[in-house]
Amino acid sequence: MTTVKTETGSIYEISDDRKRVRRLNNTRGASTRAGFDGQWKDCLEANEPEIGHPLFIAWRWNEAKNVLETTLTSPVVTIEE
Repeated sequence: MTTVKTETGSIYEISDDRKRVRRLNNTRGASTRAGFDGQWKDCLEANEPEIGHPLFIAWRWNEAKNVLETTLTSPVVTIEE
């Protein structure tokens, strides 16, 4: 598991296969994509975290809207394996 902190202070845990993500803290509350804090959510893939670059999470393909639902975080400041 990898733990990532972003420039805005959000902390995410990413499973080793990068197919599950959970946000551990956020000042904005739950979102439809990331869910509630501490809640594991399945995703298609999260990119390999890199310091100074945003974390990109591809959640799911939305058939009704014909779009890929994604999250692009602020730049990553720390990574812990």
